[in-house]
Amino acid sequence: MPKMTINMGGTEVEVEYDDAPGIPEEWVDLIGRLHPITACVVWEILTNHLSPATLTLAQSSPDWNRFTALRIVGGGNPNSLDTVCELARDELEEIYATLIPNDPRRILH
Repeated sequence: MPKMTINMGGTEVEVEYDDAPGIPEEWVDLIGRLHPITACVVWEILTNHLSPATLTLAQSSPDWNRFTALRIVGGGNPNSLDTVCELARDELEEIYATLIPNDPRRILH
């Protein structure tokens, strides 16, 4: 069974899975460095699965004032989730650059 090691705020967690999940390593690394609420919102952006609940969740993130993508999602129109997601996705580079500076694997889209 394949294994993946995820860095969760300095703690290494080893995860076993049946089949490779097809998740880019950059996404896993980024999500592991975020506050859990922020990570949920960023994951929803990355996977293009925003919901009205995600908009509310973004407003509760402790990183609300830190990252533009969260403010875009939290202030977005629940009737235009695809547009909100597209706008927020364009701002994910800010989060990646802040948490993983000088990393050449900057492919989030």
